[in-house]
Amino acid sequence: MGKRDTRSATLAPLVGGRIRSARMARGLELVELARHVGCTRDNLAAYEWGTQCPRLHVLMRLADALGTTVRDLTPRRAELPEGFLPGPS
Repeated sequence: MGKRDTRSATLAPLVGGRIRSARMARGLELVELARHVGCTRDNLAAYEWGTQCPRLHVLMRLADALGTTVRDLTPRRAELPEGFLPGPS
């Protein structure tokens, strides 16, 4: 597994959990949110379960559809494993 794959595998469950929480808080069904975002129900389920990480443009559409921001759907630095991001903490 390459560096990018490892990072996606680390991020996907963190992002997916936030997407699922936001969707459920708004009382939306998977198929309903998928329709708003322009993806399939299966893709959205994979994002929520953390088996796939949405690309930025999909994450932006999800944030819009959920009435939130990309920042709210992504983990903070403190939630990431040490060394995940280069530079000072």
